Order: sequence, then structure tokens, then C-alpha cells
Amino acid sequence: MSSKASPDGSTVDTSTEQSPGAATVYTRRAVWLLGATLAAGVWWFALGTMAARTANPVTYNFEQVRQSTVVVKAEVLDTEPGRIRVEKCWPHDFVEVGTELTVSNLGDSPAKSGETYLFPLRTGRRRGDWSITEPRLPGQERNDRGEVVDRTGPPTLYPATDEAERQLEGVLDTLSRGQRG
Repeated sequence: MSSKASPDGSTVDTSTEQSPGAATVYTRRAVWLLGATLAAGVWWFALGTMAARTANPVTYNFEQVRQSTVVVKAEVLDTEPGRIRVEKCWPHDFVEVGTELTVSNLGDSPAKSGETYLFPLRTGRRRGDWSITEPRLPGQERNDRGEVVDRTGPPTLYPATDEAERQLEGVLDTLSRGQRG
């Protein structure tokens, strides 16, 4: 125990000693708090990683793909006249790579110029008429080109990622097996 004389002559205790039990309790609380904070940090990191890796997965509409004449990976050149340039095609020989197509309902979709998407397309009544396939659902009215008149949202297209292409090939494989059997 250390002490110091004050100006009035009395002694003042300057020791910082605590009882041995108080120091142990303080250390245990600090270790517990540090452990809990570390566990919470690891938990939040794991949740964030899972959310980032699994957020918004591509889910194909089987009926939309089934009703399509062709599915193309294409860059949007201009949304208003609906021009796209084909980069890849399923079935592979249906449309040549590099071909520019005009898609009648592209302006109704969320597509942006300069972006690349996977487009399920169907041919129109005239040669060269294309539209993003909108699957036939019970009770939907269609115009003379087969496009949905009373749609509930924009035509569906898909992001052009490697994973989306793998899933598309799986959907096409499933559909082709279903047609054979």
C-alpha cells in the first residue's frame, strides 16, 4: 500500500490495489465479453457471406423456355426499336452468332442498352418478327401476334452469367428428356 502526504499534512492512499476477487471477476467479464463479441462477429460474417452467395439466384420459368422457339444470349443494342446482337444460341444452329434481331417487346422489359441477357424468344407470324416469350397462363388475353395483352409485369429475361447458362442447359436437357419420354 502506498501513501502520499497532502498539503494539509494528512496522508492520502494512492494505491490502485483491489481485492484479489475483484480483479478476477473483472478479467472473467472482459474475457466473456471479448468471446461473445468475437462469436457475434463470426456469426454476422457467415450470414453476410451466405446472403451474398445465394441472393437472387436465377430461376427459369420452364413453361417460358418450353414455349420459346429459341433462347439466345445477346447484347442489347437499343431498347426502343428492340435491337439485340446474338452471342450464343440454343438450339445452337437456329440463329447465327453476330446476327442482329429486332424484338418487338424489348422496350417493355427491364433490359438496358449495352447489357447482355439470356432471352427466351418466339417467332411472330411474319418472318423476322421476334418477341420475348411470355408463357401462356390460364385466362390471359393475347393479341394477334401472340403477345400477352393483360400482363401482370414486364417480360422475363435472365442475366447472362455462366451459372445462368449452366442452369439453362439443365432446363433444356430436362425439357428434351420430357419430350422424348
